[in-house]
Amino acid sequence: MRSGTSVPGAEGLLAEICRHALIEGDFVLSSGRRSPYYVDKYRFETRPELLEVLGQRIAAVAREVEPQAARLAAPELGAVAL
Repeated sequence: MRSGTSVPGAEGLLAEICRHALIEGDFVLSSGRRSPYYVDKYRFETRPELLEVLGQRIAAVAREVEPQAARLAAPELGAVAL
């Protein structure tokens, strides 16, 4: 996923995020429930090449939904577009 390559589809992006950030084990979630999976966002958000593709996908989806949109806004916490 180098700069200049075509933007992968959602499945390709998900596979890359999982490859870098999905951890399998026994995890206690903040709700108290247990999960065999944990996604460590810091493992992919420190990879510029992956963030570039993620940003391209966000922009592509935004253009599909609202072709005339010029800006993307999100709440500062919980939905910060990286």
